[in-house]
Amino acid sequence: MNPITQSKDHLKASQTNYFAHLRQAFTLGFILIYAGILSIIHSLLPFLFPASSANKVTWMYVRVILDSANPEIKAFNAHELALREARLAKQ
Repeated sequence: MNPITQSKDHLKASQTNYFAHLRQAFTLGFILIYAGILSIIHSLLPFLFPASSANKVTWMYVRVILDSANPEIKAFNAHELALREARLAKQ
């Protein structure tokens, strides 16, 4: 399958258009970079930003995974939750 068709299929499954997707993906990418920088600073100076990265990742999880219209993302989430339940059951 060619990249154009794959992109169109992804946008359709996500129920969005190119520019809305561009804005969201670009914004979320910068938020991840920001969270990573905060984590690095926190690793060196633990009193700074104690929950900032976790809060950003949790916010992104809710926004991207739980609120997603894309069935591939929902399936991945269900799979990961099942793996988590299996790990917890072993403890």
